[in-house]
Amino acid sequence: MLLTCLFSYFYYLSTYLLILLTKGALQSDLLNWERKNTPCKLPEDLKGFFSMFNGLQLEWRVNVRGAPVLIGEINIQGVDKLDPVQIDGKFMPNEVIPVVDTRSCHGFLLSSCIESGRVILVYISNSPSIWYYLLAYLIELN
Repeated sequence: MLLTCLFSYFYYLSTYLLILLTKGALQSDLLNWERKNTPCKLPEDLKGFFSMFNGLQLEWRVNVRGAPVLIGEINIQGVDKLDPVQIDGKFMPNEVIPVVDTRSCHGFLLSSCIESGRVILVYISNSPSIWYYLLAYLIELN
């Protein structure tokens, strides 16, 4: 079930907020993801989020010369859409994931709404963290 809320506030400024929420994932969905992606386990805070909302999209728009223009967006994939991505160790311009053995490093796409990059849930030796991947490095999706 998709819950959709469209709020128009500050009407005199012609600003709009779109919120798309999906019903929370079942415990069995979370366990299935972990089984499928062993040895990776979802962090507890992310499990809690997915239990409440199995995906989220927020958009901010303003009218510019009579046409709505997107000025901000947040998008978090649902647990069923956490797609694996290839990790080559190159993230932010001066950040490098310390990958000793690529078999111990796994990545999953959390958000792809940003034009310049992707937000990735990265596991290094089974320890999760969230990284921003610049598209200038040409991420390869599996």
